[in-house]
Amino acid sequence: MCKSRGFSSAILGTVIVAAACIGGQAEDSGKYVVSEVKNFLIPFVISAGDSPFKVKELRLYVSKDQGKSWQLVGTASPNERGVAFSAPGEGRYWFSAQLISQEDVKAPPDENALRPMLRVLVKLKSGPREKAKRPKPSQNEIKASHRLARL
Repeated sequence: MCKSRGFSSAILGTVIVAAACIGGQAEDSGKYVVSEVKNFLIPFVISAGDSPFKVKELRLYVSKDQGKSWQLVGTASPNERGVAFSAPGEGRYWFSAQLISQEDVKAPPDENALRPMLRVLVKLKSGPREKAKRPKPSQNEIKASHRLARL
C-alpha cells in the first residue's frame, strides 16, 4: 500500500503525491522515502472535491536545499498519472506541487509559498563493479602491433 502526502487548496481542490509508490522505503521516521535509482516517477492524483474550478496543470518543483529555493522540473495535465524525475546524483530531494486552474489561478500563488509534500533520499545501490572493457583496436592498430611484434 502506498503512503501519501497531501496538499489541499480551497480554490483548486487537492493533489495527493504518492510517496511510497516510487519503490522506496521510509527513512528518518517517515520523513524520507529512499530510492536506489536516479530515475523515477512521482505519481499524483488530483481531486477536484467541491471546487467549481477545473485544474489545467500540475507543476512539480524540486528543492536540493531543503526548501530555500525551488526549481520547476515538470508539468502534467490532470489526466496524467505522474511526472518523471531524473536526479542528477545522490542526495536529498524535496518535492512540491503547484496547481494551475483553467482561469490561471495558482495554488500556492508563487514559489515562495511552496511547502514540501514529498522528501526522497536518492541512495544508489552499490553493486559489483564491471571491469572496464578495452575498446577493440582498429585495423591500423592491429597492423601496427603485428609489425612491432615481428621486429
